[in-house]
Amino acid sequence: MPTRARIKEIEEIRDPYPADFAGRLRAFRKERKIKQTEFAEKLGIDIQKCRRYEKTNSEQEASPAEHTAIKKSPKKGKSPEPDVETLKNMASILNITVDELIGYKPATINIATGILTKAGIAFKKDKDEDTYVLYRYKTKEESDAYYEDYYTGEYLADEDHDPGLYEVFIRDFYCSFDQIPSKYGFRVFSGEEAYCPVLPENSKDLQCFTYLNLHEALSALANEDMQNIKVFYNYYNGTYESRNTEEFLSNVKMIIITSAEMKACVFEAKRRTDALIKSALNAVYAAFYPTVFWNYISNEKYSKWSVESIDLLPKEFSERLRKLREMKNCSQTEMANKVGLSLQTYNRYETQGAQPSIVMLKKLASELGISVDSLTGFKMDYINEALDFLKKVHITCIPENESNQYYVQVPGREPKKSNGKSLQCCAYTAKTDVDKLIATSLKHIFNNTFTPIFWELVNQHRDSTLGIIIDENDYEPYLFELKLMNKPE
Repeated sequence: MPTRARIKEIEEIRDPYPADFAGRLRAFRKERKIKQTEFAEKLGIDIQKCRRYEKTNSEQEASPAEHTAIKKSPKKGKSPEPDVETLKNMASILNITVDELIGYKPATINIATGILTKAGIAFKKDKDEDTYVLYRYKTKEESDAYYEDYYTGEYLADEDHDPGLYEVFIRDFYCSFDQIPSKYGFRVFSGEEAYCPVLPENSKDLQCFTYLNLHEALSALANEDMQNIKVFYNYYNGTYESRNTEEFLSNVKMIIITSAEMKACVFEAKRRTDALIKSALNAVYAAFYPTVFWNYISNEKYSKWSVESIDLLPKEFSERLRKLREMKNCSQTEMANKVGLSLQTYNRYETQGAQPSIVMLKKLASELGISVDSLTGFKMDYINEALDFLKKVHITCIPENESNQYYVQVPGREPKKSNGKSLQCCAYTAKTDVDKLIATSLKHIFNNTFTPIFWELVNQHRDSTLGIIIDENDYEPYLFELKLMNKPE
């Protein structure tokens, strides 16, 4: 399990830039060797205004030349912040995302629960405390449905309690009998639990049940649907023998874990799993990618293609914010309360073109569950990202002077000339095709590594003090590793 010092070390590797906006802007600009005068010219703003963006609050207060101006300002000592459009222009010039520029980081617990959901692990949030209840089936050593053979030491199923004989069904309140074809796996039972393959006269008295696999049964338990569950076993002569739900639940293990412990276990399990996946990806890309890419780059029809994404949301920030809020079925009052604003102040964002602060942009993005890039409508020029990826898979792209042309060199092939958009399109199209080839393998690797590792870590923590590893306001510490997952070294 990673220590706090290790996570801090990883965090600093991932994001070595200052936490405040002024410091980040200055660091990114200097890293790209852009002078302030040049940066201001590209932004189309006054050099003095550009300098103020890069001054921290303490520097603002310490500057005698600007002390008088700050005194007159209603926001004394506070560094000025760019509006949304200026932020997007800055990010574009620096060739980074708006999220990177302002240091936006999503909440860790949301990422962790999302990973668990995708991994098929059933859990629920405790309503009163900062804890989660995890559900899994007991092992043979833990379950009363097995007994240890005296001579061999193996655990054998007790025929009277064999969990393998269970078939679990849950009542479906949203379907009528005639809407449920038996081919979809539904069973319909009368009061005597007799299976009815066709619609009988007394169909109004029948109950409709959906067959659940073992994971779905755990999910029903986590969603507190167990009162509607029926358990059957031993199908004889067209009927099932009923078994009570309590007996079924006796084979389920519930583990209570704090959110900090759960996050730590999720991220450590994902880190180990991603290491295996990355290894598999390296081999697949080495075998498939150059050939697939060359097929596209050699096809003339792709010379006019582009990978520009289609954005159907409004470009104007106020309209975009309103549309995104409505898509979340959230009223202005609800959104204002969530981000800590008065209704009047929030309303100005959507109706009067008022510009939110950087802190407020982060809060709005977090409540909407999207990135700041998506909130502001920022789009990067992905050509540099494509070039970086091609370099990692040993494909050389040499730009031709100041034009948008590149000489593309794949090992064992004659160099081919291509324009930037075509190169970009072929890189991403080939990557998509290769990803489709390995998607099934990756899912298999993930399912067979992540879940066992996660339960191993959870079970270990019960016997020792895991401690608080990740604070509530921290975020995914391995994000920088995950970004490399599909990009071999």
